[in-house]
Amino acid sequence: MKTALRRAVVISLLTLLACAAVLWDLPYLGFIVTGLRRHDGRVEVLQAPSLVRQITAEGLVLENGSLVKIPFVQNIPTNLPVLVAAIQRGIEVEPTGHVIGLIKVWHGCGNDPVLSHVGRIDLTGLLIFAGATPTEAVLTNIVPVPQKIDLGKWGLEDSQYRQMNIVARLAEEEHNKVTQATR
Repeated sequence: MKTALRRAVVISLLTLLACAAVLWDLPYLGFIVTGLRRHDGRVEVLQAPSLVRQITAEGLVLENGSLVKIPFVQNIPTNLPVLVAAIQRGIEVEPTGHVIGLIKVWHGCGNDPVLSHVGRIDLTGLLIFAGATPTEAVLTNIVPVPQKIDLGKWGLEDSQYRQMNIVARLAEEEHNKVTQATR
């Protein structure tokens, strides 16, 4: 009788374990059954990264000695920690002229299942968001007051990351409007 009871308990536990493993692949059902969330990583890459040797007020000096200017920004702050963090893995210059870096993004909301995120960041948006002087006066309306950027030990807050990328798109749109109006 004891052997039959042990066998039934073992089979029940194995069945429960198999069901939990199947449900684990369904994000919310797996959470309900096990109480654990699966955290996904999101890592973006640069297609052809170039290492930056130095930050100057005019632009970024690459390892090969060439100077890369950041569109719509003049007088680049050379001691901005978030800029240093964004270029430490290198930069990529897109065919449109945008300069892209990589930055670690922190998803602090408990409902967000992203544990590690390294995202592409347009350095134009980053610098205008941080208060760098735009090349065109109309661009100062995009972010009228420089924002405090919190680059904590886990990375840039995800809301600021999204805002910086929006600022870069707005700068491009405003520049295009000004260019078309002067034609």
